[in-house]
Amino acid sequence: MPTSARQFSTAIFSIIRIDKIDQMLKKTPKKIPMNAAANKNAPKKNGLARKSSKKAAEVAAASKPRKISEYHAHIYYDPQNTRGRAARLRERVAIEFPDARLGRWHDELVGPHTQSMYQIAFASDMLAAFLPWLMLNRDGLTVLLHPETGNDYRDHTAHAAWLGGALPLRLEAFGEQRPDE
Repeated sequence: MPTSARQFSTAIFSIIRIDKIDQMLKKTPKKIPMNAAANKNAPKKNGLARKSSKKAAEVAAASKPRKISEYHAHIYYDPQNTRGRAARLRERVAIEFPDARLGRWHDELVGPHTQSMYQIAFASDMLAAFLPWLMLNRDGLTVLLHPETGNDYRDHTAHAAWLGGALPLRLEAFGEQRPDE
């Protein structure tokens, strides 16, 4: 339970943020036409549907994050109060995403983390399926999701996304690594 007004407002903001994302996902059309000919309003060129898929592919390739080797989701829990929920989530991840790698339980603080946690590592191509599932199944646990780019400092800060309230991190654990490297 939140113990201060700041924690309470952070928790409420996180819940609202997750609800808005969930609403946006529900409003997204289930089937999107893959070619312009299927869309009656598509721009025409010389009487034929314009072939824009090549340009779209070029744009997608240019913006593709080549530096991301994989993703990590840190699942935070309290050893006395929420470890059971964390264990149930872990079991469900193992069943639903057998290619995900489940890390050790860390009841004692490790690295930059200021709360007990375990890590789930997964391939980049699993992100589109794993993230929405985790959003809906985290059972109130706080999750830090970040890419692996080779810069731990930036991955845990500038590149990170939180599900639930953001927790403080011990950034000094990254040593001499600077944010702009």
